[in-house]
Amino acid sequence: MKQSDYGILLNRISYSENSLITTFFTEKSGIQKFIFLGGKKKAGNLFPLGIYELTYYKRPDSELGKLNQAILDNSMNDIFFNPVKSVIAFFMSEILYQGIKSEEKDSELFSFINQEINNLENQKEVRTYPALFLLNFISHLGIKPHVEDANSHYFNLEQGVFSACPSDLDKSVHSNASIAIRDFLIEAENHHELLYQNAKEVVSILIAYLSIHLPNFKGQKSLEFAKEILD
Repeated sequence: MKQSDYGILLNRISYSENSLITTFFTEKSGIQKFIFLGGKKKAGNLFPLGIYELTYYKRPDSELGKLNQAILDNSMNDIFFNPVKSVIAFFMSEILYQGIKSEEKDSELFSFINQEINNLENQKEVRTYPALFLLNFISHLGIKPHVEDANSHYFNLEQGVFSACPSDLDKSVHSNASIAIRDFLIEAENHHELLYQNAKEVVSILIAYLSIHLPNFKGQKSLEFAKEILD
């Protein structure tokens, strides 16, 4: 059955000499995977976080559809031509690819990602953007850490709680980076400066947090992208 939808490209891998397996987060049907015959010839037009108008065939009993056409629908000129923003786009798409598994429609999540793409496109200073994206994504997923009070210095990754005393030193983080996360969560005035100064460690902590709280989340590839941006 021929169908159409809008989809955000999260991943593409080689399938054969000429074809790709693509993963999109779609507006109507959540995560969808397609074989794109001859897609390698068009791979230059398939960019992570691009929003595409998709035309495809998919049987109800199949996990893999057949993608006929993908037409870029959003403007990503600065992301395309700015090398740092391009790497951030790969970083974000990998986080989303690892973090979203549902094949159900989620209009709020689709709108959230669309807004994040627009923010990246228009952002001038991008050093803190990977950390801010992770913080916003974690909040959107409903797994935002709880801060007991403004004097809570210890972030227990497993329990998802900031507390004044560490309940488990092996699972707790106490550093300027964890304080930057706490200050962001309580909207403290100095969180921007702390995030900027500790951006790399903040990203590392948040990926570790997602690895604990999201099933089958593997953050190593995302960390490699982050190192390219933040080193």
